[in-house]
Amino acid sequence: MAARPLLSMLLPLSLLVAAPVAAIPIDAPADQWHVVDYTAAPDWADDQATGANEADIVGDGAHAALYTFFDDLGTPSLTDGTLGFRLRLGSDDNPGGFKHVAVVGIDIDLNATADILIVVDNKGGTPEVAIRPVIGDGSSPAQTAIDTSGGVVYTQTAANYAWQAVSVLSDPGGTNTDIDGDGKTDYFLSFSVNFADLVAQLGGAIDQTSTVAYLAGTSTNSNSVNQDWAGPNGGAGSTTLWTTPGFGGFSNQMTVPEPATAAMLALGLLGLGLAARRSRRRAQI
Repeated sequence: MAARPLLSMLLPLSLLVAAPVAAIPIDAPADQWHVVDYTAAPDWADDQATGANEADIVGDGAHAALYTFFDDLGTPSLTDGTLGFRLRLGSDDNPGGFKHVAVVGIDIDLNATADILIVVDNKGGTPEVAIRPVIGDGSSPAQTAIDTSGGVVYTQTAANYAWQAVSVLSDPGGTNTDIDGDGKTDYFLSFSVNFADLVAQLGGAIDQTSTVAYLAGTSTNSNSVNQDWAGPNGGAGSTTLWTTPGFGGFSNQMTVPEPATAAMLALGLLGLGLAARRSRRRAQI
C-alpha cells in the first residue's frame, strides 16, 4: 500500500528532472545570463583605440563586461543547443544601433590561444552573426584576426541578436548604467549561434561538458580586431602574448553549460530524495 503514494509523489518530481530548462530570449535581463569571470577587473574604461565609445567594452567588479548562456534543448545530446554571449559596451553612438564588429574568442584546449571566433559584423552590407576561423595563431591581439572567408554565417534576427540599453529592466540589481562615466548610457550587445555548427567547425573537439576560456573584442572593420579587448588596458594590435603576466585577455576557465541546467537537475533529484524519505516514514506509521 505504501508504493502507491510514493509513486504519486515521484511522478511529478520525475517530470521536473526530465523537463528541459526553458531557453531564455536573447534580450532577457542580465540576471538570467551567466557572468564570465575574470581574475582582475573585466575591462578598463575608455581604452578603445579610436575613441568610439560604442566599441568600448566596459565592466567593473560589480558589473560584468561579458556574459554567456547555453540552452541544451533538453536532449541527451552533448553537441546540440544554442550558445549565446553578451558584451557590455560604452554607448549607442549616432545613428542608433551597433555599427561595429564584436568578437568572442574561444580557447578549447586551455593554452591561452583563440581557437575560433564568434562574430557580430555590422560593418558590411547585411548585418550578420557568424562562426569564423582565426587568422594567426591566436596567441596575442596581433595574432587574433578574423577569417571572413570561412565558417558559418547567420542572418541577424530577433532570436539571435539584440542591442539594448542598460537599465533597471535589462540589468536588475545593477547600480551604474554608465560605467565609463562619459555621460552616455551603456548598451548590451547580445548574440547566439547554433552549438552543433560550432562543434562541427572545431572538428568535434568540444561539447557541452568542455572547459573553455573566452576572449572578447571589438573592431571598426570585419577582419582585424582593432578597437578594444576585454582585460588589457588598450592592447589592440599588440604583439604581447595573452599569457604575459598582468596583460589580461582571457577569462577564467569555465564549463560551457549555463549553470541553471545543473541546478534544476539537482533540485529535481533533491525533491525525489525527500519524497522517498517521507513515503518511508508514512509506511512505518
